[in-house]
Amino acid sequence: MIHDGMADNGHYYTYLYNRVERIWYKLEDHKASIVDEAIVMEEALGNSKMYKSACNLFYVNSFIV
Repeated sequence: MIHDGMADNGHYYTYLYNRVERIWYKLEDHKASIVDEAIVMEEALGNSKMYKSACNLFYVNSFIV
């Protein structure tokens, strides 16, 4: 889950990785779109140019047969 904004306000959205298709999806309100992995990593780590960073991370450990 990504928080975009300052501590007292902002917007939340999430990224979801489809391991079968190897595609990242951005899920935001009523929209879903395919995004590049570089964008996901940049926004999750944050930087000085934007007020975005990961606030929740969920990991799933399972085998695909």
